[in-house]
Amino acid sequence: MNIFLRRVKGRSMIPAYLPGAIVLAHRRQAKSGEVVVARQAGREVLKRVESVKGNTVYLVGDNRLESTDSREHGPVKKADVMGVVIAQLPGAERRAVPLRSRIFQMSVLYAALLSTMAVAQLVSFEDFITLLQRYTFNGKETAQLVASLVVTAEVLAIPALLNMALSRLFRRLSLGLAGVVALFWLIIAAVFAGSHPIGLFGEFLVVDGRIEILFAALLASLAFFALFGGRFTRKR
Repeated sequence: MNIFLRRVKGRSMIPAYLPGAIVLAHRRQAKSGEVVVARQAGREVLKRVESVKGNTVYLVGDNRLESTDSREHGPVKKADVMGVVIAQLPGAERRAVPLRSRIFQMSVLYAALLSTMAVAQLVSFEDFITLLQRYTFNGKETAQLVASLVVTAEVLAIPALLNMALSRLFRRLSLGLAGVVALFWLIIAAVFAGSHPIGLFGEFLVVDGRIEILFAALLASLAFFALFGGRFTRKR
């Protein structure tokens, strides 16, 4: 038959075609700008024709950040183009949020939590220092230094989490501090939570020790995805 159906896999053609969409294709030669079903690198792909030269077709995904196409594998032969997409059947696509977007959303949530913590700690900074001195450090000067470093680290971690325009060095520093802050509070919660408040929100907001442990675990999880989430995204 000259007409056939295919289900879209992957995110390489977002926003034109979402994962799970069903497209109708016609077996004919493709022109530049058309979307085609083709065989490339041993699998069927849905890509847009960027150019046709001689007996080859250069294919690129609309979502170039998440597409593996002729930029990696080179052009395909015209014989490997199975058909040109002529229509999309309604209602079949899965409107899932791309993994990269979900990771960014978690980074933004982490930034919001760090902002809240930093403000709460600064509002009751003297009490925050006293709290640190009580359960971790000997001497007010040492506790004051640690309190200042903790708040500074929380603030400096925010720019990278919000994906602001930063130099490579400062981005690495900011992301590193995001991990250090989460690790610091996770250790403090694991060792001291339950005996008395650990100071996640200074003395501005005192919560149950079990909640503090869960909150510290949440911070650690968000930090993990902010630091390493990009490794879970894969081109398609």
